[in-house]
Parts: sequence; structure tokens; C-alpha cells
Amino acid sequence: MAYENVGRAMGAEFLYALVTLNIVQQQRALESAGFRLLGFLPGYDRQLVAPGVVKRVYLAAYAKLLAPEERVQQPDPKNLTTRAKRVFELLFSN
Repeated sequence: MAYENVGRAMGAEFLYALVTLNIVQQQRALESAGFRLLGFLPGYDRQLVAPGVVKRVYLAAYAKLLAPEERVQQPDPKNLTTRAKRVFELLFSN
């Protein structure tokens, strides 16, 4: 993926991307490139949904860690709310 190649060439250790939920191919492309779905941004962007009708739409937030895992500090569970802990475990348990 060119985005990742450019990021690595620049020395980036973390990449993120926002994609529409209306185009499944964008989601598949990121997931097949190893990006992890982090969540959704409600009403982040606007889109023409019908002639003359613009509505706020959801976007999916994806990220990919380029740095080695051993260089990443894991959060202390005591510093997480119950909901944050559940979501973190859902997203980051392997």
C-alpha cells in the first residue's frame, strides 16, 4: 500500500485513515493491508445522499502501528473506565 510505504519512508511509526461506510472496498483495502478498525466517527463528514439533501455520515477509523510492539506502553487497566477496558480488550486482544 503506497500510504504505508510513504509513511515508513518518512519514519512514521503510526498511520491512521478515515473511510466512508458507503464504500466497502475502502474498508476491505485497509483491513487486508493490516489496518485495525478502531471505531466510528458519528457525523464526522457530510455527504450528498439525494439531490439537494446533505447529511452528516459515519466514518470508520482505522490505524496501523509501524513501530515494534515492544516499544508501545500498554495502558494500566486501573486507569480505564469499565467501558474503555471492554473496548480496548475487544480491539487489541489477539
